[in-house]
Amino acid sequence: MEYIENNLHLELNLDTLSSLVHLYGQYLSRLFKQETGCTITQYITVCRLEKAKKCFIYSSENAMEISEKCGFSDPNYFARVFKKYEGVTPTQYQQQSLIGRKKESTHSIIL
Repeated sequence: MEYIENNLHLELNLDTLSSLVHLYGQYLSRLFKQETGCTITQYITVCRLEKAKKCFIYSSENAMEISEKCGFSDPNYFARVFKKYEGVTPTQYQQQSLIGRKKESTHSIIL
């Protein structure tokens, strides 16, 4: 799992991961699901989305740059997956993050 989290920008798939840990793909997949409750693909997707959310909050990069940085080769696919998991588009999420940061900085100035 640490390898996945540290290499989200790479093309990660079952074949690559199974060769890294020297296990058959089907066995690794079954073992991963037993231990985590989700598939390897689901885990990779969630990790990539969490990284994207952090990028939206802490950087000024646009959605296309962030999608590439997080390992999504197709920005349209990234937008669909992001909306499916988060309920808003990447652009909407980024705008909400900017509004939240402005409120926080204004609040800290007042205090």
